[in-house]
Amino acid sequence: MDDKKMIMSEEVAQSEIKGWAEAIGNEEFEPSRKLLFGVMRGRISFDEATESFTVKLLSPIEMQNGKTLDTLAIKEPKAEMLREAAKSKGEIETTLRMIAAITGQPAGIVDRIGMRDLTILGEVLGFFA
Repeated sequence: MDDKKMIMSEEVAQSEIKGWAEAIGNEEFEPSRKLLFGVMRGRISFDEATESFTVKLLSPIEMQNGKTLDTLAIKEPKAEMLREAAKSKGEIETTLRMIAAITGQPAGIVDRIGMRDLTILGEVLGFFA
């Protein structure tokens, strides 16, 4: 990992993550190294007022209207979202439906999210587990 890309130290990132987990009520949350490095690089932020996260995409998505989608907001999934996603056939389809639900993005956009970004979105979702 290139330290030049880091905007905060590991200690500060750990403190940020701990504060976010406490704000959500998940004090026992243990972040992965990928999540930690995402925070250290400034890719992940948390809005305590809305209890939602914002993730900066490594691979922005060019939309049909000519705009670029470079961040995704993530909110806590509700039971209805979980039920709908569970109707999918297969684990990958379930995961993609869940990402569409928590980000509010249509399936066509979610289908274009890169694997590295999907991984970070999944890690952020862990805050709500």
